[in-house]
Amino acid sequence: SLGKNAGIYTSTGRSTGSSRTELWDNSWEYQISEKFNYADIGLRYQLFKIGERYKMKGTIGSSFAQSVFEFPEYIFINKGVIEEMNIVTRKAEVAMLLLGIENSVSINDRFGINLNINYRTTFNKKHELVRDVNFHNGTSTVKTGILHVVNVALQLGYFF
Repeated sequence: SLGKNAGIYTSTGRSTGSSRTELWDNSWEYQISEKFNYADIGLRYQLFKIGERYKMKGTIGSSFAQSVFEFPEYIFINKGVIEEMNIVTRKAEVAMLLLGIENSVSINDRFGINLNINYRTTFNKKHELVRDVNFHNGTSTVKTGILHVVNVALQLGYFF
Protein backbone atom coordinates (compact mmCIF):
# COMPACT_ATOMS: atom_id res chain seq x y z
CA SER A 1 0.00 0.00 0.00
CA LEU A 2 0.96 3.62 -0.47
CA GLY A 3 -0.15 6.50 1.70
CA LYS A 4 0.33 10.10 2.68
CA ASN A 5 -0.52 11.97 5.87
CA ALA A 6 0.01 15.69 6.43
CA GLY A 7 -0.52 18.12 9.26
CA ILE A 8 0.23 21.64 10.40
CA TYR A 9 0.89 22.28 14.07
CA THR A 10 0.91 25.66 15.78
CA SER A 11 3.13 26.49 18.71
CA THR A 12 1.86 29.42 20.78
CA GLY A 13 2.96 31.31 23.83
CA ARG A 14 2.51 34.49 25.76
CA SER A 15 4.90 36.79 27.55
CA THR A 16 3.90 39.33 30.16
CA GLY A 17 6.19 41.42 32.26
CA SER A 18 7.61 44.77 33.07
CA SER A 19 10.91 46.54 33.31
CA ARG A 20 11.72 49.95 34.65
CA THR A 21 10.22 51.84 31.72
CA GLU A 22 7.86 49.46 29.94
CA LEU A 23 5.08 46.93 30.37
CA TRP A 24 4.39 44.15 27.85
CA ASP A 25 1.74 41.53 27.27
CA ASN A 26 2.42 39.87 23.92
CA SER A 27 1.31 36.58 22.36
CA TRP A 28 3.35 34.75 19.73
CA GLU A 29 2.89 31.75 17.49
CA TYR A 30 4.67 29.85 14.76
CA GLN A 31 3.82 26.82 12.65
CA ILE A 32 5.43 23.46 11.99
CA SER A 33 4.28 21.32 9.09
CA GLU A 34 4.90 17.63 8.57
CA LYS A 35 4.20 15.34 5.64
CA PHE A 36 4.52 11.60 6.18
CA ASN A 37 4.70 9.42 3.05
CA TYR A 38 4.94 5.64 3.22
CA ALA A 39 5.13 2.53 1.08
CA ASP A 40 4.24 -0.78 2.74
CA ILE A 41 4.91 -4.35 1.72
CA GLY A 42 3.87 -7.28 3.84
CA LEU A 43 2.02 -10.51 4.33
CA ARG A 44 -1.64 -10.61 5.32
CA TYR A 45 -3.03 -13.69 7.05
CA GLN A 46 -6.64 -14.46 7.93
CA LEU A 47 -6.77 -14.79 11.72
CA PHE A 48 -10.39 -15.95 11.88
CA LYS A 49 -13.72 -15.84 10.09
CA ILE A 50 -17.27 -15.65 11.43
CA GLY A 51 -19.76 -16.95 8.90
CA GLU A 52 -19.46 -15.68 5.35
CA ARG A 53 -19.64 -11.99 6.21
CA TYR A 54 -16.87 -11.22 8.75
CA LYS A 55 -13.10 -11.74 8.50
CA MET A 56 -10.24 -10.52 10.63
CA LYS A 57 -6.77 -10.44 9.09
CA GLY A 58 -3.36 -9.66 10.54
CA THR A 59 -0.51 -8.01 8.66
CA ILE A 60 3.23 -8.06 9.22
CA GLY A 61 5.75 -6.45 6.95
CA SER A 62 8.03 -3.53 6.40
CA SER A 63 7.44 0.07 5.53
CA PHE A 64 9.65 2.67 3.91
CA ALA A 65 8.72 6.07 5.29
CA GLN A 66 9.68 9.62 4.48
CA SER A 67 8.94 12.59 6.73
CA VAL A 68 9.24 16.12 5.41
CA PHE A 69 9.41 18.65 8.24
CA GLU A 70 9.14 22.41 7.74
CA PHE A 71 9.96 24.18 10.96
CA PRO A 72 11.85 27.11 12.45
CA GLU A 73 15.31 25.78 13.30
CA TYR A 74 16.19 28.90 15.26
CA ILE A 75 13.81 31.38 16.88
CA PHE A 76 14.51 34.40 19.07
CA ILE A 77 11.50 35.67 21.03
CA ASN A 78 12.00 38.90 22.97
CA LYS A 79 9.25 39.86 25.40
CA GLY A 80 6.72 37.83 23.41
CA VAL A 81 7.70 39.22 20.01
CA ILE A 82 9.39 36.95 17.44
CA GLU A 83 12.39 38.99 16.36
CA GLU A 84 14.32 36.34 14.47
CA MET A 85 13.23 33.05 12.90
CA ASN A 86 14.68 30.93 10.13
CA ILE A 87 12.39 28.34 8.51
CA VAL A 88 14.07 25.19 7.17
CA THR A 89 12.84 22.07 5.42
CA ARG A 90 14.34 18.71 6.38
CA LYS A 91 13.62 15.27 4.97
CA ALA A 92 14.18 12.02 6.79
CA GLU A 93 13.80 8.53 5.33
CA VAL A 94 13.62 5.42 7.47
CA ALA A 95 12.68 1.74 7.24
CA MET A 96 10.02 0.67 9.74
CA LEU A 97 8.38 -2.51 10.99
CA LEU A 98 4.69 -2.74 10.01
CA LEU A 99 2.00 -4.49 12.09
CA GLY A 100 -1.65 -4.29 11.16
CA ILE A 101 -5.17 -5.57 11.77
CA GLU A 102 -7.95 -5.54 9.18
CA ASN A 103 -11.62 -6.11 9.98
CA SER A 104 -13.72 -6.86 6.91
CA VAL A 105 -17.51 -7.06 6.85
CA SER A 106 -19.48 -7.98 3.71
CA ILE A 107 -22.79 -6.12 3.51
CA ASN A 108 -23.93 -8.28 0.59
CA ASP A 109 -22.28 -10.10 -2.32
CA ARG A 110 -21.00 -6.85 -3.89
CA PHE A 111 -20.36 -4.35 -1.06
CA GLY A 112 -18.15 -4.45 2.00
CA ILE A 113 -16.63 -2.29 4.72
CA ASN A 114 -13.03 -2.57 5.94
CA LEU A 115 -11.44 -1.03 9.00
CA ASN A 116 -7.63 -1.11 8.98
CA ILE A 117 -5.33 -0.17 11.82
CA ASN A 118 -1.62 -0.09 11.03
CA TYR A 119 1.27 0.52 13.40
CA ARG A 120 4.79 1.36 12.25
CA THR A 121 7.85 1.60 14.47
CA THR A 122 11.59 2.16 14.19
CA PHE A 123 12.16 0.96 17.82
CA ASN A 124 14.33 4.02 18.53
CA LYS A 125 14.27 7.60 17.32
CA LYS A 126 15.75 8.10 13.89
CA HIS A 127 16.89 11.30 12.23
CA GLU A 128 16.35 13.68 15.10
CA LEU A 129 15.67 17.27 14.14
CA VAL A 130 16.59 19.91 16.70
CA ARG A 131 15.15 23.40 17.01
CA ASP A 132 16.21 26.04 19.52
CA VAL A 133 13.71 28.55 20.83
CA ASN A 134 15.63 31.42 22.42
CA PHE A 135 14.02 33.87 24.80
CA HIS A 136 15.52 37.03 26.28
CA ASN A 137 16.05 35.09 29.52
CA GLY A 138 16.86 31.52 28.34
CA THR A 139 16.73 28.80 25.70
CA SER A 140 14.41 25.86 25.10
CA THR A 141 15.51 23.00 22.83
CA VAL A 142 12.94 20.77 21.12
CA LYS A 143 13.80 17.52 19.33
CA THR A 144 11.62 15.82 16.71
CA GLY A 145 12.16 12.39 15.24
CA ILE A 146 10.42 9.39 13.72
CA LEU A 147 9.55 6.68 16.27
CA HIS A 148 5.95 5.41 16.03
CA VAL A 149 3.22 6.06 13.48
CA VAL A 150 -0.35 4.76 13.71
CA ASN A 151 -2.97 5.21 11.04
CA VAL A 152 -6.59 4.11 10.77
CA ALA A 153 -8.45 3.70 7.47
CA LEU A 154 -12.15 3.08 6.91
CA GLN A 155 -12.94 1.79 3.42
CA LEU A 156 -16.14 1.11 1.55
CA GLY A 157 -15.55 -1.35 -1.27
CA TYR A 158 -17.22 -2.89 -4.27
CA PHE A 159 -16.35 -6.52 -5.11
CA PHE A 160 -15.94 -7.42 -8.77
